[in-house]
Amino acid sequence: MGKNRVRLLLFVLVSVFLFSTATIGAEDNAQLTTDWGYITPYGGISYNTYNLDKLNEYVEPYNVEEITSGVAFYLGARHWFAEDEFLEDAALGFEFERMSISYDDIDISASNMGFLLTGAYRPPELTENMPLDVRIVGGGGFYRGSLSEFIVDDDSFWGPGFKVGLEADYSVTDDIKLGGRAGYRYSNPHSEGDLDFSGFELAVQAVLDI
Repeated sequence: MGKNRVRLLLFVLVSVFLFSTATIGAEDNAQLTTDWGYITPYGGISYNTYNLDKLNEYVEPYNVEEITSGVAFYLGARHWFAEDEFLEDAALGFEFERMSISYDDIDISASNMGFLLTGAYRPPELTENMPLDVRIVGGGGFYRGSLSEFIVDDDSFWGPGFKVGLEADYSVTDDIKLGGRAGYRYSNPHSEGDLDFSGFELAVQAVLDI
């Protein structure tokens, strides 16, 4: 099994473990609870800008349109700490995201996957008198970039990265919130900068309070 599949399997196993340690609360508005607080899974689809100048220069002789943006998706979960805990209004969690690009008319494509430990903070002064749930979010971890060129096998590169941003959502039911995220990502896993997926992110997302 390839290293990338092993890492992905480990990610899935950790996710299952975290969810299996939680129990459903018995309150009317039940949440996925632990001894320290509650867990909120979430996911979204984002539009992103990229800094793929070197890759665009490489494909310039093929007379194809350069790529400066694209769509990605992300999945994650946050553990919010109870009000009587030290980390009131704060959460820790993890996030997985994936983005990919492909040039028209030539067999050259690239992808980027992020495995991040995340944090979030809900400023009381912004949420007490607003119908929206506003959060400052961020995270850091590692990104795996892959480049596929014609019939050559994928070349993969690992490198550190991070994300920072602001989220806001609104409760549409007792269990579901819909909203969005705006932020910035640094992700340049290739040592020479050929796969620089750094840029701005604008997303729509759903948050689940089970």
